[in-house]
Amino acid sequence: MDKQKSMRFWKIRRENKRRIVGEWVRRKEFKELTKDRNCFGLTIKGVEPAKMSDEEYDLWIAKLTKVKMKL
Repeated sequence: MDKQKSMRFWKIRRENKRRIVGEWVRRKEFKELTKDRNCFGLTIKGVEPAKMSDEEYDLWIAKLTKVKMKL
């Protein structure tokens, strides 16, 4: 591969690495908090985001760890 073509691909890869779309909560952590658990025969209910108001949901999500989503 010639030097010009190689340099062009390097610049494209470098630009793509830095493209961040937004912040998200970790999927596995979210699923773990929302599912029901059995503990010594008792069922412990998970969090139910569908039943929360918008303000309650925003406060709950703010406490969770965020990760950056890249394209």
